[in-house]
Amino acid sequence: MKDGYLVDEPVPGKYLPADSGASLPASKFYLPDDLPPDITLSEKLGAIHGRAMHSLGRLDGFWSEIDDPEAVFGLFVYKEAEQSSQVEGTQVTVSDMYRRGSDSKDVREARNYAEALRQATAQLTRDGRSRENLSIALLKSLHSSLMEADRTDDDPQPGAFRSQYVWIEEDTNGIGQRVRFVPPKAEVAASKMRNFEQYMQSGGRYPDLVDVAILHYQLETIRVRLRPHLRVEGVSHSFVQGKA
Repeated sequence: MKDGYLVDEPVPGKYLPADSGASLPASKFYLPDDLPPDITLSEKLGAIHGRAMHSLGRLDGFWSEIDDPEAVFGLFVYKEAEQSSQVEGTQVTVSDMYRRGSDSKDVREARNYAEALRQATAQLTRDGRSRENLSIALLKSLHSSLMEADRTDDDPQPGAFRSQYVWIEEDTNGIGQRVRFVPPKAEVAASKMRNFEQYMQSGGRYPDLVDVAILHYQLETIRVRLRPHLRVEGVSHSFVQGKA
């Protein structure tokens, strides 16, 4: 943390003054550097990467030997949706997603997550599983599939970039809340996403799995979308959209 703002040292970006007329409870927003970063891969990371690639190779071999890969893929998709939703503080399980009836909003979103993942897989299988076929248009399409009509209060623009400032608020043990992080303002975030797409579609500077981590970090830092709630290690955060 630096000057009350959530960053690491050395900082892969900089803080800039927020617009004076913005309804933002902070004076600065964080601007991440363009991609790619200039990093040195350690021997330890190289060993971890090698083990991960070995595991992916084993999975690919398993995939070619099973009789009904689509059925198995469906289970993987639901498990991924379960783990993703639990990272965000919900307790949705695979059983919840298979169980039909009166579903909670969390269960419906987890199912939508699984459906969006299937949609992405189908499109990339059809168009070719290459970096060139990953795009902002695909991300927006998947986000639109993820969100539901009855969630418009949480996310008024499914499939579109945000148009205002957002910020993360953090609980302070009963004292109140404080601003934890402010990503780039909307027009800067859109510009950063163009750089994100360019690097995503390029050959990349680092091994693919490392590039996946870099792109994930950049997307989380830019935060072009509004997410209503997140719990990380027991700390509740709110992503709040400001009033223009």
